[in-house]
Amino acid sequence: MKKLLCTLAALALCLALAAPALADDAGYRVDKMDVQAQLHENNVMSVTETITVTFDEPRHGIVRVLPEKLTMLREVDGEERTMYYRAKVGNVTATGAPAKLSSENGSRAIRLGSEDEWVTSAQYVLEYNYDLGDDRIPAYDQLFYSLNGPDWDAEIEELTFSIAFDKPLPAGGLETMTVLGGAWGATADRVGIEWTADENGVRGATTRPLHPGEGVSVYAKLPAGYFVGARLPVTWPFWVFGGLAAALCLYILARAFATQQPKAAPGFVTAPPDGISPAE
Repeated sequence: MKKLLCTLAALALCLALAAPALADDAGYRVDKMDVQAQLHENNVMSVTETITVTFDEPRHGIVRVLPEKLTMLREVDGEERTMYYRAKVGNVTATGAPAKLSSENGSRAIRLGSEDEWVTSAQYVLEYNYDLGDDRIPAYDQLFYSLNGPDWDAEIEELTFSIAFDKPLPAGGLETMTVLGGAWGATADRVGIEWTADENGVRGATTRPLHPGEGVSVYAKLPAGYFVGARLPVTWPFWVFGGLAAALCLYILARAFATQQPKAAPGFVTAPPDGISPAE
């Protein structure tokens, strides 16, 4: 039990950054955030978010941030190990406002809104795929998805969610299903979330507003082989650059040996110096 709590705490720390976040300063509130997602068997999450926002003063819009560089603490062979992942955000579309994408600090930033239009309230519908790739853990597969992340700097009055599974969860995975809520490091529900789950999905809603810094995440430990066809990490750049580095080292060594001049070996004097006879 203690090991499970430590694992959940580490995941709450590491993957909270893997959730969407509003990057603007305070001065707004999220009246409602609804997350409808579908988990595919290749560990890709198709997400549709409907966000209703009210601003204290006119603004151009909001920014959603989806981290693509992830550092997670995982249990491997009974030991905790730091593992690095590269998620991918794709197929981004939006309604209710133009969407402009950019990359910064290992994250994908999605700006929703028009630079030519000021608004005091808006509803944004954002769709995207979030590809977590293969977890590289042979002993089990893991579902851990942060629905909103704890980085919001304004209250979320209401959060509702539903995640459907393309591939039904086995009994063992369903037994480990839990919904975590609260500030950074939470290993249990600290915000009051009503939820239900079955082999085909999990759904729920908050019972009170989420304060700035509070997030909601879904976790389940699944049998190995649940995810099939997950994206493997790209390794060819490592081998290409490693081969080039090795070839460069060999070339430098070869040049160093080739340019070395042999030292003159000492010889024998066969003739006497001037003024001295051979006998002397």
